[in-house]
Amino acid sequence: MKNVFILSLLIVSTTIWSENLNVLKTVYTPKEFYVGDMVTLLIYVETPFEGELVSPVNLPEIDWIELKSVNVVEEGSDESIIRITFTSFAPGLRIIPDIEFGEHKLHDFKTQTLSILSDKFTALQPLSPQMLPPGTNLLIVFVLIGVLFGPYLIYLMIKTIYQSLKIAIKKYKREKPFRAYYKILKNLRSEIDDNSERSFYVVITEHLRVYLSLRFNNDFYSATTKEMNSLLRTIMDDDSCEELLSICRFADLVKFSHNNASTLHREKDLRTIVDIVHQLEGKDRYYARF
Repeated sequence: MKNVFILSLLIVSTTIWSENLNVLKTVYTPKEFYVGDMVTLLIYVETPFEGELVSPVNLPEIDWIELKSVNVVEEGSDESIIRITFTSFAPGLRIIPDIEFGEHKLHDFKTQTLSILSDKFTALQPLSPQMLPPGTNLLIVFVLIGVLFGPYLIYLMIKTIYQSLKIAIKKYKREKPFRAYYKILKNLRSEIDDNSERSFYVVITEHLRVYLSLRFNNDFYSATTKEMNSLLRTIMDDDSCEELLSICRFADLVKFSHNNASTLHREKDLRTIVDIVHQLEGKDRYYARF
């Protein structure tokens, strides 16, 4: 019991008689530091006393600062140097907890930490919520535009598709007589040496009347040559009309008067009709496939 009392008295007396270190000068590296920076601090303290400064083994723990290392780097009879490495997590002027160096301690030492935000911010704050990814606001704008104008844009798209299909179908129907007659003309070209002269002109003129009747909604089929002349002048120029009527008159002579028509003559008449039909359809006169 006596030994315990003596030990307790020794601890109490050591604590009571611990002397505070007198700070002469401080050097910060870097000179100005902010929250989160690694800082090296050299503290020059007055040591006109016997004994030595002992580097602490256990460092105080506090939430606003992390003491990484505390060492006595140079000790002299009049002046000693203490090096402290730390990182501060709170801005403002704050007191570092007391640090024991044997029988002496660094007491009530203050340090100033700068902040890029505000000097009034002196307390640790809770974690901020996750920031929105870049482009989120723009995406939200596009979504709102889509919601507001989406139905109208869909309507315009459907309307455009419908009108395009309607035009395509109309064009297909309008060109159907041309495609049918052009196919017949190609067959005549490939079989021009096999068919008789009369058969050639019967086919070419009869189907010409059918084509003109379907294409222009007029009765070319039962029209006389004179009536056909009047009808043709409403859909083509005079030169083309005369060429076509000339072929029809010659075809009548071949069919009914048994006039002769050479292969070259028939080929010429065939190409003339192809030219005129292409002209009526507004197409280029292109003979490579013909």
